[in-house]
Amino acid sequence: MDMLSLNKDFSLYDLRLIGDLATHILSYDELITLYRNLPTFDPYHYGEDTVIYRTQIHKILNNICDICINENNIELATEILNKHKNFAKVHTDLRYLFYIRINEIMINYLKDNDKKELDKLLEISESFKLAGDINTANAVKYQYNSHKNKETYELKKAVSFDSL
Repeated sequence: MDMLSLNKDFSLYDLRLIGDLATHILSYDELITLYRNLPTFDPYHYGEDTVIYRTQIHKILNNICDICINENNIELATEILNKHKNFAKVHTDLRYLFYIRINEIMINYLKDNDKKELDKLLEISESFKLAGDINTANAVKYQYNSHKNKETYELKKAVSFDSL
């Protein structure tokens, strides 16, 4: 079965594949098609006992938003970010709240080209470092350095895997 032909009917396994692999194996256009075929992820459709589902939804929304930012599709990135923020209001996850903030910073930076906005990434990087998450701290710092120095930012070099 073609992953893109699934019509808003996804199992937990499907969500894990999408969260972990789709952003690495699908082209940008395929990924956007997949995003458009995902369920609405209404935050009230998931109970408190569905932590693993919620984590996958956070991951999917964050990863696709990252890619839209990297592709400079600010309109879609903002749409996804707002959906992610609404989901996080009901199903809070501190790690993903940081990721939401990173995406907000990047969208604001791309809109205004204000390098001071990027400095906020250093604060987030330091927070991850203090929490002992050195890989994520380094990924955020790489993102900062790439954009600050106008170097090519490669998402695959900024991957930080969840422990789930």
